[in-house]
Amino acid sequence: MSLGTRITATVAFLGICLGVLLGIDAVSAWRQVGKAQRQLQMNAISAELVRAAGAMAVERGLVNGLLADPAKARPKRAPRCCSSGKSPRRR
Repeated sequence: MSLGTRITATVAFLGICLGVLLGIDAVSAWRQVGKAQRQLQMNAISAELVRAAGAMAVERGLVNGLLADPAKARPKRAPRCCSSGKSPRRR
């Protein structure tokens, strides 16, 4: 085997190894992108759940206050969004 053939074979082998490593890294990055997208969806859903839990806590506190001392309860007031008689928008 000549020196030129050995050098060419070595460079080709290193190129093939580099291609394999790049392929493995690409697959890993692709999987990480999928995980990140799922995490974004989970974050959006959990933010809505936290918002709903806050609304439930406020409602629970108001009801507990009303049941504890009905004489001190304020008269019912409609929220600003409902003062015109329209129902609030749903998102």
